[in-house]
Amino acid sequence: GRRTALVLAAARPVVLVPPTTDRARLRDALDRAQPWDVAGDLAAAVDLAAALAPGPRARIFVWTDAARSPVPSLPTVTGRVLGTASENVGIVALRVVRDAGSAQALVRVTNFGRDAVRVPLAVTRDTVPVYGATLGLHGGETRTVVFPVSPGRGPRGRGRQAGTDVLQARLGVHDALPDDDTATTLLDAAPLPSVLLVGPDDPPLEQLLRVAPVARAAATRETDPAAWRGYDVVILDRVRTGPVPPGRYLILDTVPPNLPAGSSGAFETPAFATWDREDPVLRFVDFGDVHVRRALRLAPEAGRVLAAGPSPLVWAYDDHGVRALVLAFALADSDLPRHVAFPLLIANGLAWLGGDTGALRAGETVELPAAGTTQAAVVQPDGARVDVRARDDVFSVSLPRAGVYRIVTAAGERALPVAVGSETAGRIAPGQGPAGPEASRPPWAAAKLPVWPWFVLLGIAAALGEWTLATRRHGGDA
Repeated sequence: GRRTALVLAAARPVVLVPPTTDRARLRDALDRAQPWDVAGDLAAAVDLAAALAPGPRARIFVWTDAARSPVPSLPTVTGRVLGTASENVGIVALRVVRDAGSAQALVRVTNFGRDAVRVPLAVTRDTVPVYGATLGLHGGETRTVVFPVSPGRGPRGRGRQAGTDVLQARLGVHDALPDDDTATTLLDAAPLPSVLLVGPDDPPLEQLLRVAPVARAAATRETDPAAWRGYDVVILDRVRTGPVPPGRYLILDTVPPNLPAGSSGAFETPAFATWDREDPVLRFVDFGDVHVRRALRLAPEAGRVLAAGPSPLVWAYDDHGVRALVLAFALADSDLPRHVAFPLLIANGLAWLGGDTGALRAGETVELPAAGTTQAAVVQPDGARVDVRARDDVFSVSLPRAGVYRIVTAAGERALPVAVGSETAGRIAPGQGPAGPEASRPPWAAAKLPVWPWFVLLGIAAALGEWTLATRRHGGDA
């Protein structure tokens, strides 16, 4: 008859069931709850539980191994520390590192237990063995192995789909936490979104898109937004359009009429006076030696100016379903393509527009362009399929587990490799219960049993004793 809520202490606490008296609903939610490949935020979960049931009479019961954080010590909290196992070996990182002409795979393994172990490690590429070793690890030791792998088989450039070259590492152990004995990533992942270039020929930009790690790229001169469907980012290069629909845009030397940065004429030879070196779009970008012959005179009423001279030269906007990065000049009217700032700016800009999927970790939520579609199927690493709907032309996808996610829409498929959320997630040795007053209570006090039933039982026993004495006969018979 009591109202009960259920909170999952994930990386971001989740209310599985709001306060209810429906016990079947609570049991069902517990059955469907899934682990996350990241350390949970126990303190935030307790705060959320306290908000669901405020007041001194509410009780919060916490079940945890307390392996990474203790049970919060509060008068309303009762902790139950679970688990006895402490020995665990897990893969804490698997990724592919590239340079100009080669690729290397990096696998990091940690022994979270106290005892020394020898662990077989096997790495396959699309089920074909590519590396094997036996690692000797002392208690608490981390070992990293690096070995070369050949680049992915899929060609880069226009029309290319996201890679499907799967690299999997597996430990030959049987311990208390099997979930971290396997890790999966993509050898030829496409961290940048699919791109449609709209406008006249632009050789520097076209050449860059051929070698950039975009999911796919194409070009058109069609300025009808209906023809742009199916691409994550649309590049509007020196084309005049009407109002643009919700979506993601890289815009050069033009401003659609529904963006709050109307242009009024142009500047001749504007110089870069300042730029925001802390913004992700301008990470490692240096405009110091870049020269522009002509640029639009922008007057933004919202968004943020990333680089400016006499007026904004690079402007970012994200509102009303439109995310746009505007360059006030054409590439042909500058020497930007001859500087290292050019590929950095385009790559950073596409990453920001496309959701920045280059370094995803479990426990995060990624926002992906819907590319004009309304529904997507998210295939999780374990094969489970979750349907999501677009909101403001964006899919919001939660990433609880490490591995490869596949986002399937009517426009195509995009693969996202997701790393383990934290390298301490495999620590399973149970910790301590709450510190402070809660820890000093005798074990029976934590149960919070009411006292009045014991007084009633004592009274009944006394009454029975009185009746027995009053009715017994001589000789002892009652």
